[in-house]
Amino acid sequence: DHPVSVVRFSPDGAKIAVVVDTHDAHDSPPWGSSHVMVVDALAPDSAPRQFVVSETSAPDAPLRLEWSPSGKALLAGTAVIQIASGAQCELPDGTNRIFVGDDEILSANKQSKSPDVLAPPLFFGYAIYGSDCAFRTAVKEWKNWALADFSPERGLLMLQQDGDTLLVDWSTRQTVHRW
Repeated sequence: DHPVSVVRFSPDGAKIAVVVDTHDAHDSPPWGSSHVMVVDALAPDSAPRQFVVSETSAPDAPLRLEWSPSGKALLAGTAVIQIASGAQCELPDGTNRIFVGDDEILSANKQSKSPDVLAPPLFFGYAIYGSDCAFRTAVKEWKNWALADFSPERGLLMLQQDGDTLLVDWSTRQTVHRW
């Protein structure tokens, strides 16, 4: 028996990513590690691919798991996993990461850590990384706006702050709507 904390279908529905087995580890980053299994949804009895990733969230919080738009890569906490090769790399400390293209990851960068662990972090901007975890550029727009969602089909980024929502065209970085 292995506890399952997160399950995500790939964009084409052909694969399923599953987070199992959160382990406490004294020599690992703050709260240990998890196993991410990738299962063939069309042949669920076949052997799954398995990856070990570091936990970067609080012990009671599930590991964030997200597929790239093509389903070729998986974002699991700070790890970026290339499904075909099994190669992994680690993104630097940040929060609220999201694929905004097949080879682009938008990551909110923390300004400071609050002594109150329940308080949300403040952001000084965003950074764009490749799926190889290489830094590409900084994005200073949207200071203190939190990532809410991204639509790869429409290229729209949603940000939220204090009850306000921005809808941004990712390709132009222009605000499409604010409410």
